[in-house]
Amino acid sequence: MGRIPKGSFRAIPYCKLGEKAYRARSMVGYYGSPLIKRRPSFKRAEIMMPSITERCRRLLSTTRFITLATASAQGSPWASTVNYVYRHKTESLLWYSMSDSLHSKNIDRDPNISGSIFRTDFGASAPPVGLDGIQLSGLARSVPDDEIEVIYEEYYRTNFPDELARAQWALPLSDFKKIGKRSFYVLTVQRLWLLDLERWAYDKNDQRIEVELPLPDAN
Repeated sequence: MGRIPKGSFRAIPYCKLGEKAYRARSMVGYYGSPLIKRRPSFKRAEIMMPSITERCRRLLSTTRFITLATASAQGSPWASTVNYVYRHKTESLLWYSMSDSLHSKNIDRDPNISGSIFRTDFGASAPPVGLDGIQLSGLARSVPDDEIEVIYEEYYRTNFPDELARAQWALPLSDFKKIGKRSFYVLTVQRLWLLDLERWAYDKNDQRIEVELPLPDAN
């Protein structure tokens, strides 16, 4: 890619600016480029583009599956997809896995893991490019026996709000006890990156914005 013309978009980490400043800077940079012939009003642009927080909340809250990346003691990478629920009050993800699965063993050995969510199914409510995604990293832990009952109720109540569906899909609580074959895990998100839609709209450069945590509460 050649030199970006003066006045055009410059990628600046979101965490350095904050929500309002980032959106204003990115819109001014993108629409201020001499390569863009038509400058829409900022009001129109704001309506069309969801905020950073809105995008993060929607991705984390409405997606049911995340691909986790772990590593063995020898450094061999492993990717696993799990069915999670988002816990917005603590910026954490909750899921269960077989206790003897490779990613569970990797987490027990090294709690530092990362994950990726990617969506193309938002339909008419999708961002202008038709897709959105998040990458994140943090510390994971298995849930101890004295927390299992509360975590069990939280997971199934959140994952299956309908009582009939919950009864159909819920596994026995005993499966998650110390002698059981499954374990609950909690990933506390420490860093989070969001697809940079403004940069993609400008020059198709695929990059990420690091988002400051914790996310602000919804208005």
